This record gives sequence, structure tokens and C-alpha cells, in this order.
Amino acid sequence: MKKLLLRNRIAIAVSLTASVAALLAVSVMMYFMVQMTPVTDISGVAEKCLPASTMILTEKTIGTEDSGENVQEAATGIIWEKETDTIYIATNNHVVKNATKIFIRFGLEKAQGMLIPGEIVGREASSDLAVISVSKKDIPDEIYRELKPAVLGSSKETKVGQTAILIGNALGEGINVSCGIVSAVNRRQDGDEFHSEVLVSDAAVNFGNSGSMLVDKKGRVIGINTSKDSKDSSEGMGYYVPVDVAKKVVDQLLESTH
Repeated sequence: MKKLLLRNRIAIAVSLTASVAALLAVSVMMYFMVQMTPVTDISGVAEKCLPASTMILTEKTIGTEDSGENVQEAATGIIWEKETDTIYIATNNHVVKNATKIFIRFGLEKAQGMLIPGEIVGREASSDLAVISVSKKDIPDEIYRELKPAVLGSSKETKVGQTAILIGNALGEGINVSCGIVSAVNRRQDGDEFHSEVLVSDAAVNFGNSGSMLVDKKGRVIGINTSKDSKDSSEGMGYYVPVDVAKKVVDQLLESTH
């Protein structure tokens, strides 16, 4: 009888241990599933970044001055600094290169339809970055008050697999948002003029996204779009100047203004 009771107690203990272990395993699995679940509602991030988002319209002459064709191109810019009387906008060098006229439209809903003239402060080809300035005197006070510089992140904290949100003037139709992940960091890319490390993301990139901000789930800029892979064999990966590179280059371009 004692042996039977002992066996029953052992069986109950083993059963309880197995149950606890199973419950613990499920809890751990649920924890990691929550941690790995991608951000699906990014409306708050988009709303936070809109005051720093701009659309750029440039006019360029293709060909010679005598027989050239005037064309308009759409792109995106990021409000980098806001001073008492001037706003400085970061974008791509290839966006403003050879531009005869530059106009800015802000991402705020109340600023729709308003075009503000911009001027090139400086540009740097190897990083494909440039800075445009707009004057406060050309912007209504109620709009100027709501414009804010982008919050900058850190390249050192950017990890492969983290959420990546692209905010820009896709197709030249206004500010649009797409979402993906950081696919790679510290990839080297060299072109005719461009020579830099890049960040790679699978967030959808379209015409007009040049100069767009790539942000993390807290709305901090981690990269500036410079190009996309448009080969037939590619799913359209986007390439971005890492934010730490952008900080260094943009600050250098702004030195002449301070």
C-alpha cells in the first residue's frame, strides 16, 4: 500500500512538473511572438513625422540651352533645422543638381497647395546629399509655427530586422507611407559620383521618394533614400544614406550659414 501511494505521488509530481514546464514554454513562446510581431498600425508614427516632411518640385532643362526641354521632377525633403527666419531641408544631390527652380510644399494638411521657393545652400555628390533653404517671410505664420525638424536616430542602434517606415512624396502625389524592415546595414555602394555605405530596406520605394526619410517605430530618422534597385530580378529594395553619415555631411553643408 505504501509503495502504491508513493508511486501515485511521484506520478502526480511528474504530471505537475510537465504541466508547469509546458505552461512556461507557452509563455516564453508568446513573449517572443509579441516581441517579433511587426508594427502594423503606424499611423502615430506618420502623424509624428508629417511636420518634418516636405515635397520638392524642381524645374530642369534637359539638353542645350538653345534646344533643351524644360522638365519638372518631384522628390522629397526632410526639415533638418528650423531657425527664427529660415528652415533648412535635407534632400538628395541628384534632386537639385542642374535645377533652375526649386519649390517646396510642406506635408501638413493645412499647407496643401502652397508652393514656397527654395534655394540651394550646398550639395555633396559622394553622399548624394544637399541642403535647401526656405525663408520664413514666404511662409504664413500659422504654418511656420507647426513645422518641426525631424528627430534623428542613430546608425549604431539600427539593427537588421527592425521596423522601417518610409515617409515621402511617392509618385509626386503627396506624402505617402510604406512599411518594411531594415534588410541590411553597412553595405557599400559605388557609382559614378556616389561612394558611401548604405542601409537597405524592403519598404516600397517609388518615383518621388528620393530624399525621403526612413524612420524607426519611434519616428526617428535612420536613413535618407538615395535610390532603389529596379532590376527585373529585384523586388525593389531601397538604399539609404545612414543617418550618421547624413548628420556629418549636412552639418558641414550648413556651416556656411552659421
